[in-house]
Amino acid sequence: MNDLLPPDVVENVRLCMGHVRQSNQVDNPWCLRTSSGKFTVKSAWEIIRNRAAPEDAFKHIWVKGLPFKISFFGWRVWTAKVPVAPVLATWNPNISQRCTCCSDPTRETIEHLFLQGSLASSV
Repeated sequence: MNDLLPPDVVENVRLCMGHVRQSNQVDNPWCLRTSSGKFTVKSAWEIIRNRAAPEDAFKHIWVKGLPFKISFFGWRVWTAKVPVAPVLATWNPNISQRCTCCSDPTRETIEHLFLQGSLASSV
């Protein structure tokens, strides 16, 4: 086990199962994270995934009762995943990078569209 697994996993196995010995029995999957000890793909995924602590801002985006498409759009804006003109221009150089919503068009950015532009200010 020491050659194949990280030290913290080996230590966890030793603490929960004792020393593992070789035998002629068929291997049975055994999971430490489930109350029954039965292996599931979900339990394996929970062991190997690196879950980050949720950001406080996301608590205001993913609100129970708010339509999913609104939450998803809010998440895309927050994580800068909205395709603004400069991003689209990398695919097609004929696309203008100027904001078409403003009377004094400046370079279109997520901040300009949703916070600083004249349309955002009027909303």
